[in-house]
Amino acid sequence: MAREKSMELLQKLAELRAAGGRKLCHGLDDASLYGFARDASLIAAVDEAVAAFAQLKSEMPEFVALDEHEQIQRAQSGFVNFYPDDAVNPYIALAARGPWLITLKGAVLHDNGGYGMLGFGHAPLPVIAAMARHQVMANVMTPSVAQLRFSAALRREIGHTRGGCPYSH
Repeated sequence: MAREKSMELLQKLAELRAAGGRKLCHGLDDASLYGFARDASLIAAVDEAVAAFAQLKSEMPEFVALDEHEQIQRAQSGFVNFYPDDAVNPYIALAARGPWLITLKGAVLHDNGGYGMLGFGHAPLPVIAAMARHQVMANVMTPSVAQLRFSAALRREIGHTRGGCPYSH
């Protein structure tokens, strides 16, 4: 059963991996993936990557075929990246769920941290569900119940290990 799941996972990644262009990032080797092949978040990340790849391949086939280094250069050509070159990740992130990230070249990475993840991983369902609810789109000029809830949540969390929030008085 585990071997079948592993083979299915690798078959799904095969088209991404065969799309051409030299890779910079190889990710986990296939033997390592065997042990994780039943992880629902890995399966979801791979399925999402396969769908995103098909769409991207139809929209930008020449981009898909480029070397990974050139893909990175083109993807960020319209941005000022203030990180030094050796701090820029050597891949194009295509899809991610939980700790799993799938690159445009079909590499599978286990990513446990980063800005905004707060230990929840990529695309955590409770966060996505909260973001999907209708919200009043206003800044601090317009008082809202969301502001009340947000500040109450912050006050509960900040300083809870030291007897209370230092900003509450």
